[in-house]
Amino acid sequence: MKKSIGVAVLSLLFLAGCATPGATGPKVAGDYAGKWSGSDGMAGDVRMNLAQAGGAWNAKVVISAQGDTIPTSMDSVTVDQTKVELVYHFEAEGTNSKVTMTGQLQGAVLAGDYQVTSTKNQKVTATGTWSMTRGE
Repeated sequence: MKKSIGVAVLSLLFLAGCATPGATGPKVAGDYAGKWSGSDGMAGDVRMNLAQAGGAWNAKVVISAQGDTIPTSMDSVTVDQTKVELVYHFEAEGTNSKVTMTGQLQGAVLAGDYQVTSTKNQKVTATGTWSMTRGE
């Protein structure tokens, strides 16, 4: 009888472990904060909230440059396991731009590259890197 109970408990523990959300891949959802740095010498802070609701991913990105906070408008969020792609727009000094951020989660750090494109002529106006750490 004890052997049957032990096998049943081990089976339940195994099944519970297989059903945990983390068993299918790392969770990228969370609040992140860090820095961005452009190839043009510009740099600043970046904060992000990345969440999943009903199967759809959404994000809010707040960037700052030279002490100014720049509002952004999210266009799309794509998450594939540890890889993330965010596309958003912002306006600075009367110019509308589209930013594509791609990155990958390693531990608590989400980092990658970005590209800024003018919405007026579709030309790349800036590139750089970014790195954010997930908060507790």
